[in-house]
Amino acid sequence: MPSTAPAVSVLIPVYNCVSFLEETVNSVFKQNFQNWEIIIVDDGSSDASLSVAHKMCESDSRIRIISQQNQGVAIARNNAFSNSRGKYLVFLDADDVIMPGKLETQFLFLEKNPTIDVVYGDCEICDSRLNLLHTDSDRRTPHEGAVFDKLCSGNLFAIHSAMVRRSTIESMGRVHVPRRVQIEDWGLWAEVSTRSLFAYLPGVVARYRQHSTMSNKSYGRWKLCAQRLYSFNRIIRMKEYADISVWKKSDAWRAQARYFQAHGFPLHARRYFLTAFILCPFNAKTVATLLLNEIGIIFKR
Repeated sequence: MPSTAPAVSVLIPVYNCVSFLEETVNSVFKQNFQNWEIIIVDDGSSDASLSVAHKMCESDSRIRIISQQNQGVAIARNNAFSNSRGKYLVFLDADDVIMPGKLETQFLFLEKNPTIDVVYGDCEICDSRLNLLHTDSDRRTPHEGAVFDKLCSGNLFAIHSAMVRRSTIESMGRVHVPRRVQIEDWGLWAEVSTRSLFAYLPGVVARYRQHSTMSNKSYGRWKLCAQRLYSFNRIIRMKEYADISVWKKSDAWRAQARYFQAHGFPLHARRYFLTAFILCPFNAKTVATLLLNEIGIIFKR
């Protein structure tokens, strides 16, 4: 193992990703910036993912591999973090890729801006062959600075489109919300945002792959909604939630309602729409979406 700590640690949890892992690791090899290490944690894969990882490790000493029994992606990320040494961290899922200039651009930005703890860019949403479907910035507005109030409504960016200071994660003591929750990165960035400033750099730095075997596809619609609500409830219990405006609180509850609505649970959505309405009855968006939800319930009867 090299005695000098790398500038960037790329943390890759792996579970049954034999079809994509090599392409994911190669996207790190192709970086303009080469002062990095890769920590791969195999989360008890039953396919040949671990063999592929070992084969790639043989060709480059900057890759380290850890095996664990299947405990979920959050525990795997924690394990990768505990064994990493980089000043900066990138969380990269085993079926996604990063663009060649990502590490260099974000590393240099954080080096020059010591008051910023997280920097992120745009991410392309792709099919299983990485054909472009859309860019996340087409549907989400980028935000900078203190972003906790924005994160109360939902995640702002794909986890691998960001780079974060190691010291920030160390101050938290962990890199995830409880293991039973599937939306780990939302809880992570919400907690980081209570103590850190975020920056956005325009430009695509990552690609997110949608495919039939991805972990969230294996969850039913209700489980996804219940787990999102678990994350949301954790966020609104943070003391910083009390300090945001009533308008922002209403926006946050409306966002959860729309998630339930989009996944086919209008009766549950009604509860969260009503909470949003009670918090801020003059929010026109809340009134409009609540009425549309009620119309949908009536026509379903």
